[in-house]
Amino acid sequence: MIKIKTIKNITALFLGAFIFVSGSTFFAQEADEAFSDSDGQKTEKSADSDEEEPKLLTEAEKAELKKKKQEEKAKAKEAARLAKEKARERTDKYLAVIYVPEKKYTISGANMKAVFKASNGTVCLYGIDEKKHEISLFSKYEDSTSSSLFVKTPGGVYRLNKDAGVKKEVRRTNNGIQLAYYVEKTVQVVEDYEFIPSKPDASPDILKVTVHLTNTGSKKTSLAVKKVFDTILGEGTDYHFTTAAGAKIDSEKMYEDFSKDRAFVSSNLKTSVQIVFDVPDTQKPSRAVLSNITNLGKDPWVFDCVQDRSFHTISAYNNSALGVNWPEVSLESSETASWTYYIGAGLDGDKPAALDYVDSLKKEETPETEEKPAEEKPAEPEKQVKPPVKTDVEVRKTDVEFILPPVTQQQLDPEYIQQLINRINSLQSNPETVDRQEVRQLSAELDAILKIVRQQN
Repeated sequence: MIKIKTIKNITALFLGAFIFVSGSTFFAQEADEAFSDSDGQKTEKSADSDEEEPKLLTEAEKAELKKKKQEEKAKAKEAARLAKEKARERTDKYLAVIYVPEKKYTISGANMKAVFKASNGTVCLYGIDEKKHEISLFSKYEDSTSSSLFVKTPGGVYRLNKDAGVKKEVRRTNNGIQLAYYVEKTVQVVEDYEFIPSKPDASPDILKVTVHLTNTGSKKTSLAVKKVFDTILGEGTDYHFTTAAGAKIDSEKMYEDFSKDRAFVSSNLKTSVQIVFDVPDTQKPSRAVLSNITNLGKDPWVFDCVQDRSFHTISAYNNSALGVNWPEVSLESSETASWTYYIGAGLDGDKPAALDYVDSLKKEETPETEEKPAEEKPAEPEKQVKPPVKTDVEVRKTDVEFILPPVTQQQLDPEYIQQLINRINSLQSNPETVDRQEVRQLSAELDAILKIVRQQN
């Protein structure tokens, strides 16, 4: 009995184990099939995914993609630059002009270049010839500080590019460059420079200069502006300046009427600079004086003039300049007065175009119904103007028509030199009786003396 029972138990145990193993195998097969189905589905999806991937790009497509990325990068860079530029922008509350401050900036036209410096509030103006050479149109002494703008206030006179109490700024605008000067709670003076074309089909070849004078004080105030142009081109010729009326100037002169002598030209053999003050719809200067640079620096507010005095002084031999006064104006607080003049350059013997441009403005303003003589009147002075070509410029001769004795020690004495200058001035004081031969001989002697003085220094 025991054995039969034991056999039954063993049989039951084997049967249970068989059923367990069979069941495990069944469930394992089911799981494998389920996994295989799932994996098969994934494989199909993966195959579908592989089919959706783009094909290899051609060289042209790669180049196009690269170009697009570069354009997007450039746009982003430009956007960042504009944002930075926008952050630097300022607005002049008196002139309502938007500008960007600059330490140094250059603007160029077809035949001129202007370099501005904020540190001393100056502009150096150059002519550019056919070979791209740069020729100074005004003196470059100390970054052209010898060409100065002055303002007169109730508190005194300020030389704007020299005086420490004046704040100076170079301001870049959409149209050009401004030189701005500030005397705190007193005055703001802004020179606005813009290159413009003299003809509709021409490249910008002349400078339009507009001066803005603003009362920044709290009360109504009388203010005035004057300018000194330290010219250099005519200093090596017999005539330092010519005018629009054809006058040739070799000694001190004063002008208070610009209807005839509407422009001044400083010229050498090849290069000339023309400054035009007779401009429509703007305040003309009250006085212009052609004199030695030293005389223009020491005279009272309204430039003094000794008619036909020599351009020579001991400290500044043969150094002529142009000084211009504009009329005094009475301005309310925050009120601005403005006026305009033009600068043109002639390179390689060409005639400057500034006066021709101003004449075109006058013709545009002339009514068609006006009588013919009146229409021709602005052109009359032009008939007397000669282009600054080689044949029109009289160069100072180095070989005089007489023999000069050697310079003695006595002639090097400052008192003797001053007496010689006084003698030349005296002879030139009466143009009707002046002996040009004696003046030339004395001037040649003075040249020889000063040449030695400069060598000794």
